[in-house]
Amino acid sequence: TSSVYTILMYTLWIQITTNQKKIRKYILIILMLCIHYIQLHQERLVLQTKRYCDKHLLAKLDAKQAA
Repeated sequence: TSSVYTILMYTLWIQITTNQKKIRKYILIILMLCIHYIQLHQERLVLQTKRYCDKHLLAKLDAKQAA
């Protein structure tokens, strides 16, 4: 019975480690997706800020030159 117990424990250990690897993979995939969306949002925000600054800065410079 000791060998059966040992085999069962090893089998259980292998299943647990395999499940942990799968869970780790899923967590990493979700984390990478979140980072991707954060970077995408950041890039959009930078572009919007650049457009805003270009538009308003150029408008102020044109107004000063016209005056």
